[in-house]
Amino acid sequence: MLDGKLRVFFLSSIAFLCIFTGSAQSLSIGVSPGFVDLGEVRPGSTHLIEFFLITDSNTNLVVDMISSPGNPDFFSSSRPRTGYDFNLSEASEEYSHRWVEFIENPVLLPPHKKNFRTKAGRTLLANKRVTVILNIPENAEPGYHSSVIRFKPRSGIQGAGLGIGTIASVEFRIIFRVSGNAVRSGYIAGFGSRRAGGMEVIDVFFKNNGTVTMRVKASDIRIYGNNESDIIARLKTTSEFIRPGQIVALHAYLDTANINPGIYNISARVSWETGDYQDTGEIQIHPPEMETTGAVVAQQAPGVFPFWVISMIILIIFIGIYWWKK
Repeated sequence: MLDGKLRVFFLSSIAFLCIFTGSAQSLSIGVSPGFVDLGEVRPGSTHLIEFFLITDSNTNLVVDMISSPGNPDFFSSSRPRTGYDFNLSEASEEYSHRWVEFIENPVLLPPHKKNFRTKAGRTLLANKRVTVILNIPENAEPGYHSSVIRFKPRSGIQGAGLGIGTIASVEFRIIFRVSGNAVRSGYIAGFGSRRAGGMEVIDVFFKNNGTVTMRVKASDIRIYGNNESDIIARLKTTSEFIRPGQIVALHAYLDTANINPGIYNISARVSWETGDYQDTGEIQIHPPEMETTGAVVAQQAPGVFPFWVISMIILIIFIGIYWWKK
């Protein structure tokens, strides 16, 4: 059994938690529709895009809109796509979110909803109509593009009493295809190696010979000993974005503590979401770097006498003679 004071403390704590929890608002920001598919657009064209924001806030809510490339996983072949046309084999991964222009930003969401008439002619109950501009540049890459608009409230929402509420928000996606021939392809242009930071840096040079930007990585690098069955190292690199016509060096790092310097055979597979390319070649494993310190360098240069010390001694002698004769 709880004594009187402990019982009072326990019940007071429960009541405080109930008040605290009840006073904090948990708000949401919704968008309708969740995406827009513009279909095929021409380079140099301009498009007005309309969507509606919906919130359950009971006070005015200031919201910043942020254009973003979105999650790179959107370009994954395993991602389900419903309601819009997006052919991954003709997709460009260039940053088209920079083409979004906000007419009004931030926006103020009033607490009361009203009926809006959409371009499709239907009625929608929402808090705010928002219009943005999409400017397709003249040098836009062909193919399918995707960008998103995210919504961020200016500050935390205060509850009626204690506590600060949280806001759940969604994003608005813009889908379109720039006219032209979209090709996703590339090849390994060569291999290289160099010594840096106590490691051997293996470079896989990849060239994009297609017409769209892709995100690529060397997903399987193998370095061989005496034969193809003697694999002395398996490496991989991080992902890099590469524009059409560009060559990038994909870097992997090899610890050569148990590997002798010399020439070795190498194979690599560079992959992107819709394809890959494999090639072989040779690299050189360099001897470990000779690390030097300041102390060693100083010991390697004997006989360098600090002549400024002699100058100081002579100056002091002249000053002493002057004051002695004076």
